[in-house]
Amino acid sequence: MIIQIKAFIDSSANNLIEIAANIVDNSGLLNDETYNLQAINEKESGYCITLPNIVNQKKIKKYLIESKNILESQNEIGNEENNKIKEILPGEKVYLTKDELENKQIKLNAEYELKQKNDKYLYNQVVEKQIDNQKIMILGFMPKESQVKIEKADIQRIEKIAKESVNDKITVKVAYDIKIIADEKEYEPLAFEEKIDVSIRDIDIENSNNEKYGIIHIDDENNVEEIQNIEIKENQVTFKADEFSTYAVVSQSIDEDVTNEISEGPVMYKSKVAVIKTGSKWDGKTIATQFTWGSGDEQEPYLISDGAELAYLARRSYKRNNI
Repeated sequence: MIIQIKAFIDSSANNLIEIAANIVDNSGLLNDETYNLQAINEKESGYCITLPNIVNQKKIKKYLIESKNILESQNEIGNEENNKIKEILPGEKVYLTKDELENKQIKLNAEYELKQKNDKYLYNQVVEKQIDNQKIMILGFMPKESQVKIEKADIQRIEKIAKESVNDKITVKVAYDIKIIADEKEYEPLAFEEKIDVSIRDIDIENSNNEKYGIIHIDDENNVEEIQNIEIKENQVTFKADEFSTYAVVSQSIDEDVTNEISEGPVMYKSKVAVIKTGSKWDGKTIATQFTWGSGDEQEPYLISDGAELAYLARRSYKRNNI
């Protein structure tokens, strides 16, 4: 049930009024934020605002409002619930009191989505960037003052590395250098056992079963790894990343034999079919991004199925021991 803060006003007032919302972090870890909202006139019910789910790139888990300002109906003023705190979710409506409407201001206590790892607070954040015709969205837990930097990578250089490391039939569609900077250092989610969702939109993806697509990651030493479990939907590619440098969307024309895959690991096709090549040797360069088998606990430990996964295990161990 939507909890409402009610104010009954003259129905002849304007239908829209801009309200300055003072968003206060309930934990006290973040500075207050001022967020402008549109209050809508719902006639007899009064003016209401819709609580935002993202403020200054950070996702809000819930809002906390004192029940002494909340009336279930206009005839119920004051009861035994007056000193309790009510939790309201983002996206729900809040009706303004008469004072809030006159001052065009409202104070909202918010609880943000956050974790504490390695003595650092990580906030669930959403960052969107426009690079030429592509929109790139970064979503995940990162330090509060994180800055996402995205630049176009040299496609010719990336394609040359990909052809040498994977195979010579690959075409690079787009490539980006992605970094997350926090406290003047590069933030690597792997060091905190986190993964960041990355979406690249408005890519020119052929609507054909004769073309397959993948994501490759090129680190600072030009090592190439293929990202597994990617999702392709219309002209958008989404994948998870636990460290950042250069990522490229690649494609390859395929014949009827769909086993001619981009690399020796699983590849996500336009038709969303994963293909695994068996019986091949590790090339000494490709590094997996996850383990194919196991969940990492005592009941289902990870099983190393190839050299790329063994290299991934070595990288994870190095990262965790050098935080």
